[in-house]
Amino acid sequence: MTNFDAEKFPKIVDTRSLRDLNYPKGKADAVSATHAIAELTSLLSQIIRGRRCVLLDWPNYANIGDHLIWLGQKIIFRKFLNLEITYQSNYLETDFDRIAQLDDTVILCSGGGNFGDLYIHHQKFREDIVCRFPNREIIFLPQTVYYLDSRRAWMSSSALKAHRNLTIFTRDLASYETLSSMKLKAQIYLGIDSAFALQGLIPRLAHRFSTDRKRPLYLLRQDRESNSVGIERPADALLVDWVAEDSLDWVMSEEATVSVIDELQLQDLIDTDWELRSLIHFVRAICLFAQASYVITDRLHAHILALMMGIDNEVYDNTYGKIGAFAKTWTDDDPLVTLHTAS
Repeated sequence: MTNFDAEKFPKIVDTRSLRDLNYPKGKADAVSATHAIAELTSLLSQIIRGRRCVLLDWPNYANIGDHLIWLGQKIIFRKFLNLEITYQSNYLETDFDRIAQLDDTVILCSGGGNFGDLYIHHQKFREDIVCRFPNREIIFLPQTVYYLDSRRAWMSSSALKAHRNLTIFTRDLASYETLSSMKLKAQIYLGIDSAFALQGLIPRLAHRFSTDRKRPLYLLRQDRESNSVGIERPADALLVDWVAEDSLDWVMSEEATVSVIDELQLQDLIDTDWELRSLIHFVRAICLFAQASYVITDRLHAHILALMMGIDNEVYDNTYGKIGAFAKTWTDDDPLVTLHTAS
């Protein structure tokens, strides 16, 4: 169990670790994640109070993990809370004038792993929103927080600290402590990654692609966060990453993928043509993982998807501890998980 003072953290979950809840051995993820998503949904309901919402920072790139987050958020807001999403956009095409005209609308920024100075354009986008809308209710959905440069952390603190209607969810305890040290006026909570809201869709899709899991899947980063040098890979392994737009075209054609989306009636999760890309990425990822005997990965959402599909997964931390921090907060003693960290 992670050691921390439960009274110190305004967690949205039970004051015990989710992993200490009473659930059958071997079903840790399904029960704890369902509980955590329910608690996240409950707190969002209390903050939003039925008002209309704007949902920003759709991932206009092909990192499938961020698309899983987006779809999970849509399930929370559309299915669980029955909220009206009046406008949504990626960070490059956001119409701030239009948002300004939408009175009493809560501004939601998508969660993920880009809060800090490694992906500075996303962080500047959030800070710009806070500056432009000083009196609006703003919610940053569950994020990993990491700053390499303490000066940049101070600049973020200065940009965010004055806003009194800002709520920030962090998805691990290390991120919570980082934000707490910044002395913001924001409400800060610990909440599980929104991708877990997809749990209810997994059985239908996994059954649709049911197959003998014969090959190990090595889904490993090829970017600056990679920390997987030296991992031995068997000759029969599937070796992929999922950040290029066409990275999973070979798994299933776009035409076949859209046919599955229609067949399973998943279209009500989306509002725009570009948002259909998120569903295509999700369905292809399920098809890929359905072929895996086990998963080796240094991507957080490959770990999360493997858990939701009940697949054994061996997880290597990324360069700055993002996966380890998340796993130690939520998942590392699930019997399906083997976690490798630097410490």
